[in-house]
Amino acid sequence: MTALLVLLLSVDLLIVWGGGIFPGAVCVTAAACCATLALIQARRTSDTATEDRPWLEIAALAVLAFVALTALPLPPLFDPVIGQFRREQNEAVLKALRHAASLGLAPDEQPWFALTRNRAGTLRFFLLAASVYGAALLAASLPAAWKTAYLRFLAVAGAVVALGGHASKWWIPEGDTLWWTFPVPHLLPGPVGCFVNRNHFGGFIGMLAFPALALLVDAVRVRRWGSAVVYAVLFGVMVYALAFSLSRGALLSFALAGLALILFFAFRRSLKAAAVSFVALAAVATAVFWIPNPQLQERLSTLRHPLATASASDRLSDWRETLRVIPRYPVIGAGANALRMVYPQHRETAAGGWLVHAENQYIELAAEGGLAGVLLALFCAAACARGAWRNRCSTPAVVLTAASGAAALAALHALFDFAILVPACAVVLASLIGLLLPNPAAGSRRALPLRLAPALLGLAGAAFLGFQGVEALQRLDAHERLQTATAAELRRALVWAPTSWHAWYYLGREAFAEAEGGTPQGATLCRAGEAFMTQAAWYDPRNYRLWDQVGRARLSLGDNPGALKAFERAKELRPWLDIPPIPGRP
Repeated sequence: MTALLVLLLSVDLLIVWGGGIFPGAVCVTAAACCATLALIQARRTSDTATEDRPWLEIAALAVLAFVALTALPLPPLFDPVIGQFRREQNEAVLKALRHAASLGLAPDEQPWFALTRNRAGTLRFFLLAASVYGAALLAASLPAAWKTAYLRFLAVAGAVVALGGHASKWWIPEGDTLWWTFPVPHLLPGPVGCFVNRNHFGGFIGMLAFPALALLVDAVRVRRWGSAVVYAVLFGVMVYALAFSLSRGALLSFALAGLALILFFAFRRSLKAAAVSFVALAAVATAVFWIPNPQLQERLSTLRHPLATASASDRLSDWRETLRVIPRYPVIGAGANALRMVYPQHRETAAGGWLVHAENQYIELAAEGGLAGVLLALFCAAACARGAWRNRCSTPAVVLTAASGAAALAALHALFDFAILVPACAVVLASLIGLLLPNPAAGSRRALPLRLAPALLGLAGAAFLGFQGVEALQRLDAHERLQTATAAELRRALVWAPTSWHAWYYLGREAFAEAEGGTPQGATLCRAGEAFMTQAAWYDPRNYRLWDQVGRARLSLGDNPGALKAFERAKELRPWLDIPPIPGRP
């Protein structure tokens, strides 16, 4: 009962608290799930199990240890073995911090760097991985009847979120907030419910539509017609909200996953299940296509030629930009959530804005995890498949249907979005897959330390980060927060993310602000500020705004030739720009 309660509260917490985009919610979820799992495993482990190698726990331990080691600050004596590329990046930060210390702007100290190029983002991923692992094995520990009860909860929760999200998009706009409460940066086309964009909302709702469909199929099979009507309504509500989210990727993934589920039923000769699923999907598809809503019909019409849309063009460009990162970080990757810090150095387009995720989870995995990350992901997938296969005889059909449909949708949706990284989506998906796995408490006591290790590591990491303060995990790599960061925070942001052009630029701007205060070292501060801004431009060389700012900084220092070069670089990127008047230039 404890496992089910923790699962329900964790999902509710993530849904209510902005889909889990705030690190505090994920930290609490990781601590609660891992602590509960460790207690269950320690208390209920038996001596009758025949298998001493808990492959799933080994895979989870390998992932958590890998992520933790890439985020761990390393002493300078490791510099010779971290690779020339990382070493040069770290040395640039060291040089800047020594210069700042010589001007009295920073303490004279020797910072330690991590392997990841975004320590804050990697630590957030550690919390997410711990939450996912804990939720999956808590779900696996549930008795069969409680697994079905959990599916009912997810079906109801999905319908509630669907109605709330639909209301926030069409009836009572929530503006730049989540659930009309939590403020978020302004992004187009805007938040939906507890998600920052419609694609994440659509992916979450589409995933939870499958538990409702599975319960509907099961109710028809045993002729519980009243329950069948309830589940049909819940399923219809979620598909309706999914369609009106206007997320083409989520809708297409849902359709393909539904088709795959029907074929799966047909292959297993479950003709009644296949027929019920086909009728349900055909009914909602017909209703969606006949809804007289111009925006919906316009979005649906673009599915006839999906590659011709602007969205497809942008995603293909994002994938190409991300693929260029892989050769630079081939073995262990740039680090989880570090793509945003390293891709600008390798991009060839001069489009405005910046890439946070690759819009393709598989390409992003290769860029951020390298060969090691890809192999670990395959190891985890193989361990889950092995566990599900060994447990197939005791898995209820309704659970298999719900988990298979949700997993298929998530796998398809990951081809052109990153909703699987949103904590609410990740934890719910993990719990559904966990329903297929054998009970983690049914293992030999000889293997108990190994079984407990990943849960204890996740709990220790969550506790440590919680006591240290998780707000830094969101503040130090968020460009909108760095705009108002103090000089001390910017220096810390550079150590945590050495290639963050935002941190370099705002540190340069901070130096100019200090110079304007009338200090005796005003000219030296301005030169330092110009050097920091130039470094920012080198880390995002196709950002015309940065080169324009570098030009203005050099112009204020009297470096007219240098200013002209910067302005000319900006004009190369944006031909419509006018070069400001420069003394001595005709």
